[in-house]
Amino acid sequence: GAGVRISAEQLDTLRVGPYRSIRTLVPRYWEPLALPAVRSGGRDVMGPFVGAATGMSDAVGRHTVAAGVAASLDGGEIDGGLSYLWSGWGNPLVSASVSQDWDAGGPFSVGDEGRTVFLRERERRASLGLTVLRARYRTNVSITGSAGILEESRSLLDADLDPVRDVRLARPRSRLGDLRLSLSLSTARSHGLSISPERGVQLFVQGRSRSEFSLADSLAGVVGRDRGVDELLGRARAYLSFGLWGQSDHVIALGASGGWARGPGADAFWYDVGGASGQVEPITGLGLFGGRGLFFPVRGYEDGDRSGSRAWSASAEWRFPLLWSHRGWGLLPIHLDRLHG
Repeated sequence: GAGVRISAEQLDTLRVGPYRSIRTLVPRYWEPLALPAVRSGGRDVMGPFVGAATGMSDAVGRHTVAAGVAASLDGGEIDGGLSYLWSGWGNPLVSASVSQDWDAGGPFSVGDEGRTVFLRERERRASLGLTVLRARYRTNVSITGSAGILEESRSLLDADLDPVRDVRLARPRSRLGDLRLSLSLSTARSHGLSISPERGVQLFVQGRSRSEFSLADSLAGVVGRDRGVDELLGRARAYLSFGLWGQSDHVIALGASGGWARGPGADAFWYDVGGASGQVEPITGLGLFGGRGLFFPVRGYEDGDRSGSRAWSASAEWRFPLLWSHRGWGLLPIHLDRLHG
């Protein structure tokens, strides 16, 4: 082949030097973030939330950062988080995260007149984690342990969702330690045009223990005073693919989730059942941006339609391709890739 001439000036720019992660660790995208309203007792207690999310990683994947923040449309409450993953050792992985999110409980009756109130809960969490990986050709296994600090702040809202001034919780604030240990196993695989994992199984099990700091012995185990909880979560999914029409295989996906919690903090609103991942958000009326992932989804029901300290859900889905467009509109940041059902 023909030779290539390189000048001395060009050689000077090709000198090898130490790798600097910061040079490539910059945000390269943003996406709208729309989270559904926080519901309890079949009613929207706050929200929905609208904001933006982004992520970044350096050229060799040593550092990964993800961030998102959203504000409630009705009250201005902020929901969001920042997470960091360092994989400089290759194995194990080190992670750190901070987050703030909201939950709700109720309705409850208080006072002699039986006035209806709702409980609004803000949770702030900071944690450190370590993940050990065991990757093989057909199997991926990971074990993650994490330790964190939680700060809970609770307040009461009346039937019109305005703050209650004349009734106060005995302990509106709590600080807790949060220990988690989880195991993930996956034999599921996908390909370039897959609309879903196509064949294999995914298993996830997590044990969690939350305990209060600086709680008097006389209040330990007392419902309403002690917010300690022990819980066990599990989820199993299985996938089987087959060919019919379209550019990708069709998939039969089976899933089941279960959760069991005990302790004085495991109230009747600990788990929420209902809804589906890919929630309809208020901007477009479509589930374009993914929504919040749900551990106990049930299509056709609102998130939080059922609640309790023990929960389970199961599903069977046929996932199929509808359209492969792969088109954009000029220079607009809009692109229609694939549509599936």
